[in-house]
Parts: sequence; C-alpha cells; structure tokens
Amino acid sequence: IRASSHGGNFWTGAGAIYDTPDLSTSIDNSERVEYSNKSARQFSDKYFSKKPKGVKHLYADGSIPQDYLREGPLVKNKYGDIVGGSTVHLGLFKGSDIYLYPSSFSSPEYLYLVMGHEYGHALFFNYGFLGEENHHFAISQWMYKQASLFGCLSDPIKRLANQYATNSFPTVEQMLYTKMLFNIYPLRTTL
Repeated sequence: IRASSHGGNFWTGAGAIYDTPDLSTSIDNSERVEYSNKSARQFSDKYFSKKPKGVKHLYADGSIPQDYLREGPLVKNKYGDIVGGSTVHLGLFKGSDIYLYPSSFSSPEYLYLVMGHEYGHALFFNYGFLGEENHHFAISQWMYKQASLFGCLSDPIKRLANQYATNSFPTVEQMLYTKMLFNIYPLRTTL
C-alpha cells in the first residue's frame, strides 16, 4: 500500500519514488561540486562504491522522474516540494534509478548526504524492503549523525530526523534497516 501511495505497483513496489528534501540552503556553498554525470560517478566511486548495491543508473544530467518539475536549478516533486535527489524503484530485483539535482552539488558534504540518502533507498529496495517509514527512519538517523560529524547539522536535517523519530522504541524493522545502513555506509569525519 505504501509503495502504491508513492506511485509504485501495489505488489512489487515498482515505480515508487522517494526523495531527499532540498537542504542546500543550510549548507556552506563555498566549495561547489561540478554538476555532471562524470562528477557524480567519480564522487560515488571515491566515497561509496563503484557499484552501489541496488543502483541501476545514476543521473546528474538534468534528468528528472515523470511528474516532476524543474524551476531553474531547483526540482519539485509531484507534491510541489523542492528536492535534492530522488530514487525510483524499478521493481523487485531490477534495481533503482538515482536522480541527483543541481542543489545536491552545493558542497561535497551535502552531495555525500544526498547520495547516501538515495543509495540507502536503493539498498533497501534491493532487499525487498518497501516501507517508506522504515527507510526514512534509518536514513534520517544516518544523515543526522553524518551531518553532525561534518559540522553541518542544520535545522532542516534535524527536522527530517525528528519527523521519522518514534515516540516509543523503534520497531525491529527500523533497527534492522538502521544497522544495515550504518554497516554499509560507515560514518566519516571528513571528505
């Protein structure tokens, strides 16, 4: 049901799209990263993996998912929210396409946070984990801790983490997702 509420197939989740909110206004823009497929691939190879689990294509060329809008350098999802990146699940065992938008390249730290966020979705989709709440619970915890280590913990990142924090104990699924994400994408102090 959750996958279908994000545009995906009820049974397989194919077509579901999850986004990273645009947080670029909260990051120091003194050291922009070039916005291009080549630059995104080099960054991914250096800081994540040459073949991130579950990622079929990585786009940083102006491409956007269906029903998204471009307004200058900004991209809005179908709800009108400005987003920094998106993951489109292609179906069970088919991988995911990752879209990174110009605002994601406002600094190396922000690109790392957005790329890690989207790669987290691809990783979870790869294992058949479709629940947005569980995805974002784990990913927002990772982003919060990573941004703290980078020294760029901002109000938008705090809001994202608080949005998915639970008032009680995390579920078993949420703990599993979080452990998996932190094991595959360990925290860094610098880039």
